[in-house]
Amino acid sequence: MRFDFDKIYALYPRKGEGKKRGMDICARKITNVSNYRRFKKAVENYAELCRITKRERKYTLMFSTFVGRWEDYEDLTEEMKSNGMSGNLGLAQRIITGEVYGKKEEEEE
Repeated sequence: MRFDFDKIYALYPRKGEGKKRGMDICARKITNVSNYRRFKKAVENYAELCRITKRERKYTLMFSTFVGRWEDYEDLTEEMKSNGMSGNLGLAQRIITGEVYGKKEEEEE
């Protein structure tokens, strides 16, 4: 089965760098309808996160990097919605600074 990764890439917030490599990874790793839908949702969530936080392009993941960790963004929107609008920015800031994934704690030790 062939999936339309160009359609998903059109939703991605950072165009250019990493497209070819990212597309190659998609073709190898996203091999069923369920994962394709989950991947599309993760791209939509990441794009929304970048929009909400007004993330500068230089801090937005290249597509090839995102493809390697897309599962991190799969359920982000639902978690953000459950925290309310004020929680959105707080959660987004914690993600950007690495607190959600424990990076802040590791750096401080």
